[in-house]
Amino acid sequence: MRRRWKKIGAAALSVTLAFGSLAGCEKEPKEPTTAEAVTTTADEKNTTEAGTTAADVQVPNSEAPVSTAQPTDEQPATEQPTTPDTTTPDATTSETSEPTTQAPKPENDAQAAFADFIQEMTEYLIGDSYYTATTTIEHPEDYGFTPDKLTNYFIASYKISEEGEKEAEETEKALKAKLDAIDREALTDKQKLAYDKLQYEFDIDARMMKLKKFASPLDGQTGLMAQLGIALYNFPFDEEADLIGYQKILETLPETFDDVIDFIKYQKTTLNFEPSDSMIEDAIGYTLALTEDKDNPLLDAYDEKVNELSLSAEKKAEYIRKNREYVTGPLFEALKKFAEDLKQFDTETNEAKGLCHYEDGSTYYQEYLRAYLGVEMTTQEIFDYIETAMLKDKQDLYKYVFADIQGAMSIDSGSYDLPYDRTSVDEIVKYYTQALAQDFPMELLPEYDIKDLPPALQIEGLGAYFIPAEWGDTSPRIIRVNPQVAGQGGTLRLDETLVHEGFGGHMLQDACAEPYNEEVTKMFTELGYIEGWAVYAQRESTMYLGLSDALANMINLNESLGYDIEALADIGVNGLGWTREELNTYLSNTMMLGSYTDVIYDMVVSTPGTLLPYSFGPHKTKELIDMYKEKYASNLDVKEMHRKYMSIGSSSFDVVEKYFLGE
Repeated sequence: MRRRWKKIGAAALSVTLAFGSLAGCEKEPKEPTTAEAVTTTADEKNTTEAGTTAADVQVPNSEAPVSTAQPTDEQPATEQPTTPDTTTPDATTSETSEPTTQAPKPENDAQAAFADFIQEMTEYLIGDSYYTATTTIEHPEDYGFTPDKLTNYFIASYKISEEGEKEAEETEKALKAKLDAIDREALTDKQKLAYDKLQYEFDIDARMMKLKKFASPLDGQTGLMAQLGIALYNFPFDEEADLIGYQKILETLPETFDDVIDFIKYQKTTLNFEPSDSMIEDAIGYTLALTEDKDNPLLDAYDEKVNELSLSAEKKAEYIRKNREYVTGPLFEALKKFAEDLKQFDTETNEAKGLCHYEDGSTYYQEYLRAYLGVEMTTQEIFDYIETAMLKDKQDLYKYVFADIQGAMSIDSGSYDLPYDRTSVDEIVKYYTQALAQDFPMELLPEYDIKDLPPALQIEGLGAYFIPAEWGDTSPRIIRVNPQVAGQGGTLRLDETLVHEGFGGHMLQDACAEPYNEEVTKMFTELGYIEGWAVYAQRESTMYLGLSDALANMINLNESLGYDIEALADIGVNGLGWTREELNTYLSNTMMLGSYTDVIYDMVVSTPGTLLPYSFGPHKTKELIDMYKEKYASNLDVKEMHRKYMSIGSSSFDVVEKYFLGE
């Protein structure tokens, strides 16, 4: 699981009051494509990896990576690439040196104005939220965010207020005007990159502000459930004041639970819109799991972190006692009440519909995809892009299957030979770190450690997730591995997960991007870029396994097709208005997957867009990398190419292309 940053506008304290009714979709369903059938299965990856939406309703995300690397002035090149020796920062130094947020002295008024703007934007995005500051800013105290000044302890707010929404809209308009007034050409290269990212964020958020009424507080990716358990398990305790702040956060949860119930009622009565039964059932199950004394992350993780602080034994024991007393008493009761309140929405007869069936739903979904993926494309254009890639992958898969029938049979069984013991985490890490170093800037990786997930977080399908070091800390980055999933055969392979979440994937991505990004721009995440890279790196790593070309390509194509078909189903149902029957026709005609119709339909109406970054993202990433290889064919340095791509950091693909290809 990745940490996600909230987008501009997520700091708004309200949702626009709106009254809607069930409406027809704005677009006709696209006629399902008829193609030769191939038997495969949709790769049902862990949906908890997919991240934030631009329509979060004041849900401060705790899932964004916080790097401890020291900022520098070094910029991603925009012309002919330079060598890693002269352009890349020293990873060891940046990880072990005292972190700082001090910016270089501005050389002109524009640079000074932009530095002031970054500070103002940071203050706006954090507001008075203690939770947001402590989980998203590397050094909150350097920005004036001390515990005594942060008075809001809610991890999420779902209060409905027209006044709050209007205030947020006016604030963002004023901030956008200040940014426009700054002379971009007088900025440093690093500031120009941040400037372009911010312009994109403002543009996206201006279109999304009015559509937050569709954001689900139960979304496992962005809603309250994403904050409970996993997020609080990883809450950073740097000093004693954080223990007090954390306790206040827990004390706000009962009120938050009531607000969530009220918000769902609001969506149901004004929009005829409510979470699907499967989402309700998942939320109930996870809520009740947090009421168990044994292996409870709200208890065990707290005890573990308190014991690591430099406090007296008496103080540690007192903090642990108070936390356990509150969690097992008032909080457990509030969690049980919340689960019981949710049951009123579990009708078992509710036929959930795609977003486009609701008034403004088509508009919301289109803007949602633009923000989520970081592209200026219509819903139909995104569908066509993915479908074209899917049909090509399907054709290629035929070719490799016929070339290696035995290899095709070994994909799901995981019976093919590998140059390491796939159940040994240490051996896998060692192999990939050495193998990928040929073409990836692995020397930039921070230290890392690997630990098992606590039992309470051993959710089905969750192979592993990445945890950055706490801000101000030089301890290793951590990849928590689920021992119940690790080492299984088929597509849920531990090696894939470790590459995706750690070395080669997100961990290397963060290490490369850190020196080039203004602090505030790290708060904005386009998952098309973020997950596009991780999936690309994961698939590239397959080519280092010593397998036949046919088998290596079959593994990648099989996974890609799984993501693509689910992404197309998502767009078809939520954006183009497909019924369950129309989805069945499409799945049956394209991939012989009619038997999966109900599972896929329920999934895409429950969590719209969740898997799209894992489909569109890697296709777009590979397209840009192929363009780079063609442009610099006469002097190609693959390692430098990868470093340069990652150094840009999360943004729209238009911004990425501009800085990556130097055009």
